[in-house]
Amino acid sequence: MQALPLFRRLRTSESFVLVAWLCVVFALGGASRGDEPAQHVLRLIAVTLCSVLAWRRRDKASCFPIWISRTLAGLALWTFLQIIPLPPKVWLTLPGRQSLVPPLAEFRDIWRPMSLAPLATFNALLALSIPVATISACQTVSFRRIPDVVFTIVVLGCVSCILAALQASGLIIHSQFDTVSELSAIGLFANRNHQALLQACLLPFLGWLGARFLQGPSRSILRFVTVASAALSILALSAITGSRFGLFLCCGGAILAVLIAIRESRQRVSALARACFCAGTVVFLLFSWTAVRHLPRAESIVRLISLDADQDLRWAVLPTTTTLIGKYWPIGAGVGSYASVYRVSEPLATLGPSYVNHAHNDLLESLVEGGMISGALLTSTLGWILFRAFGTSRRGIDAANAGPIRLAAVFLLLVCVASLVDYPMRTPIFQALSVIAVWILGAPSGSRDLEYNQPLDNGAAGSVRK
Repeated sequence: MQALPLFRRLRTSESFVLVAWLCVVFALGGASRGDEPAQHVLRLIAVTLCSVLAWRRRDKASCFPIWISRTLAGLALWTFLQIIPLPPKVWLTLPGRQSLVPPLAEFRDIWRPMSLAPLATFNALLALSIPVATISACQTVSFRRIPDVVFTIVVLGCVSCILAALQASGLIIHSQFDTVSELSAIGLFANRNHQALLQACLLPFLGWLGARFLQGPSRSILRFVTVASAALSILALSAITGSRFGLFLCCGGAILAVLIAIRESRQRVSALARACFCAGTVVFLLFSWTAVRHLPRAESIVRLISLDADQDLRWAVLPTTTTLIGKYWPIGAGVGSYASVYRVSEPLATLGPSYVNHAHNDLLESLVEGGMISGALLTSTLGWILFRAFGTSRRGIDAANAGPIRLAAVFLLLVCVASLVDYPMRTPIFQALSVIAVWILGAPSGSRDLEYNQPLDNGAAGSVRK
């Protein structure tokens, strides 16, 4: 007897909570600004989800890495401490506060919080509800349901890509976010750089799915062709998204997708599959040639050719950002306060119609805002990710089941690289996806529940359930 179709499986399976939460995050969590109305709705849903799941009994719950949970708790505690008012004498001893004494001479006896922008710090504390809710949702899912979660991420990502293509064509002229001043190929996001990063991250996911569709007794060439067509369309979309660094990330994501597909394929591919791959390559080359001929429409390539480092605001704010690190070290200016403290020290040369809301480098911005504590938490998290990513073979996980772990490591690699010139982790979508990637990396050693090697066709759905 055939099993239920995939979407009905998702509705009736234990992964429904996580899949539904991902749908809500993708619908409302594409902006990074705290004053976006969609952010308030999403955080309210996150708090409600955490409250409901806290009372739910988890008989088949999977564990979440305790190290990352403690790191997130430490970040929440440090953020909370920064909004507690301090006595005036203590506050004045903090680094960088002495320069504010003359303007505040009339209010010398007022207790003030450690953060120089307490409302922004409180907003950052509320923003942590998104990863906490994602952790709660992950704990309701066993590791064997990861293929369903990966498929959901791919579908939602493709929806954002389709929306970006419609925006680039002019068929959609409005954004779902109020803070978007100029509409481009942004998809479900408020920033084209974040949409370009999502496109780059989707390519390894599609490579993994394509390799799985060619395995097992019930190979599906049609599904493989669909996945390959989606990957080629995403590569073409990267040329018109308008993100220069996103174009490089998509090229890197394509290379990683091929490597993952080769590693995931454990048997010879049929002649029909090779023919489909060659045909897809020819189609992509023809499309690339057409894109070069119509170069003025390829905004990413145009902006890359006309690149001027002096006009790029990312590099213009870098000297000031490094100065702010030393000014407020080791305590920091307060989580979420970068925009406020930058305006105090902004040089006249960078004044213009564009404003600076982030440092476009999450590492440096974290050091400005959180000082030594944030730097230590970030370093420990990156160290844990590297240890888990390169320790797959030593953890007793079979090579056939290590595909999702490899996929999670590649996703986090792309996000970390993008964070050097942007701020993707400030958006709820990438916060939730990163938590899921960390959850996959934290698979326990030798776990019998770690059975990723289940085909994605309908015939295997019934055998997964206990």
